Amino acid sequence: MIERLEITRETIESGQLEEFLIDVEKRGLLDRSSLEYREQTQKKAISHFDPSEDIWLFAYGSLLWNPTIAYEEIRLGHLFGFHRRFCLQTLLGRGTPECPGLMLALDYGGSCKGLAYRIARKLAENELRIIWNREMVSNSYVAKVVRLKTETGPLKAITFAINRENKRYSGKLAINKIADVVAISKGPMGSCSDYLFQTIDKLTEHGLTDSHLDKLARLVQERL
Repeated sequence: MIERLEITRETIESGQLEEFLIDVEKRGLLDRSSLEYREQTQKKAISHFDPSEDIWLFAYGSLLWNPTIAYEEIRLGHLFGFHRRFCLQTLLGRGTPECPGLMLALDYGGSCKGLAYRIARKLAENELRIIWNREMVSNSYVAKVVRLKTETGPLKAITFAINRENKRYSGKLAINKIADVVAISKGPMGSCSDYLFQTIDKLTEHGLTDSHLDKLARLVQERL
């Protein structure tokens, strides 16, 4: 079992992340999705864009500060109908079976501000494969094509929402309970608290705020 794994373009493309996931699956901690499933769902998402269009990717969590892809442009995006929440339990990334962590996902209702990355169409298939081999390695997320409001008008983007049917979906936990978990949980990919603080830092860098995350950060700091 790998004790420490950084999510980088290199660890994804080299297969190191996949090897980690295979090992985790053997331990019964993950139902890994097949490469065929990832290819099919990636193609389905891309099919929503005209062949001449560049493709946009909406980031709301770790993709904000660790995108791992080549992109041409960033725009601030506002997504309606989904909100950012720590609602995905993790036993392997920033948690362990003994002390599960929580990760961000888009849950239904409300709205969410984040970043939209424009990926050149000629690079899109390869760049999105990197994203799929990072985000769609189980059935925790559902790839969606959504409409964003931006400063230059609406645009389509791919993003990843929670799969509420997944057994790791934690539902709408009280913020104090989330803070309890985030303050103590860590795993091979780092701590949940660092994940939270890095997300807030990147939002702040772009002039974006999230009152829920800010309140959560204060509660986590009290517990550290």
